[in-house]
Amino acid sequence: MSQIELCENGCCWDYLLLRDGNSESATELDRFCGDGTPPIITSSGNNMWIKFHSDGSVTKPGFSASVSYSDTPPTTESTTTVSGGCGGSFTDVTSGEFTSPNHPQDYNNNEDCVWTITAPLNQIITLTFNSFTVSNNPSKYYDFTLVLCFSLSHSFPATMITS
Repeated sequence: MSQIELCENGCCWDYLLLRDGNSESATELDRFCGDGTPPIITSSGNNMWIKFHSDGSVTKPGFSASVSYSDTPPTTESTTTVSGGCGGSFTDVTSGEFTSPNHPQDYNNNEDCVWTITAPLNQIITLTFNSFTVSNNPSKYYDFTLVLCFSLSHSFPATMITS
């Protein structure tokens, strides 16, 4: 008998998790993995918490995302590069771009990267993905990106036992 963990949105290896706030305990917006480009994500306030996670197995090119601030969601994305690598903070800037480690080459195994974004008061944050390829193999545990800081909530299914 083996134990298989069921995963939110099928993302349990490598993923990006987004939260609507400034910490890991903020409301979860969504979790992304695989090869599809996620939609534009907008915060409800001026903070966002983002986490990228990869396990010890398969690696992929990862992601590139642009950040911008406004009173309302913008219609174009930011292209100013202000950060890269594994984690960091965006404060006192009007826009920026960040990537998973080594992007556009494959990220490393066992990464846990956290980015925090703080916009000026009374501003919202818009996150636009320029590219996104994160491992999502159902037969093994792989990497994931975790982005936090949005107002949507998801519940995680229980563990399933199979034989």
